[in-house]
Amino acid sequence: MNFYVQYKKKPKTAGSGKKLWLKAIPAAVTLIVCIVASTVLIVRNIGLQSQLDEVNDYITDPSVVEAYTQSQDLAGQISVLSSYVSQDEYALQAIESYPLPNSSVTDAIKECGEGQVTIDIQSYQAPTGSFNFTAEAVDVTTINHFIDKLEESELFARVEYSGYVFVNETQNYLINVSCYLNEMAGK
Repeated sequence: MNFYVQYKKKPKTAGSGKKLWLKAIPAAVTLIVCIVASTVLIVRNIGLQSQLDEVNDYITDPSVVEAYTQSQDLAGQISVLSSYVSQDEYALQAIESYPLPNSSVTDAIKECGEGQVTIDIQSYQAPTGSFNFTAEAVDVTTINHFIDKLEESELFARVEYSGYVFVNETQNYLINVSCYLNEMAGK
């Protein structure tokens, strides 16, 4: 059977073309919406891809990689220096907490002797705050009075002495004294 002949012989019905167009409109609108949406997505994807390429080019740029490596090295050095600074600050606080064997301390020791005791300072040990000296006086009561004054002084937390000895050459009594300074002594 010849389809073309049948097509020519078949009578055309009125309005069948309009029905066909009415059926085709939703499909055409859907197709147009899909094409527009796809076009928007493709354009957006191209834009994002170009931004991504720019970022990748920046990240892989040798000068940027070198600058980043250098900044990481500097950050490590800063960290090390910060730890040194904090250790130094801690050491400074510890040192500042030690009593100071300055002239006010030695003057206070001499004042305790009231001009009757000769004092010869031997040493000072900062970690313990120990101030070691010898004292010499004409009689024993002056030395005892001197020790009492040292114990009454607010500069010393503790006063230790090892007894006295009579020195024939000078005809005086000699005593070795260890005084432990208070934390605020000399400040």
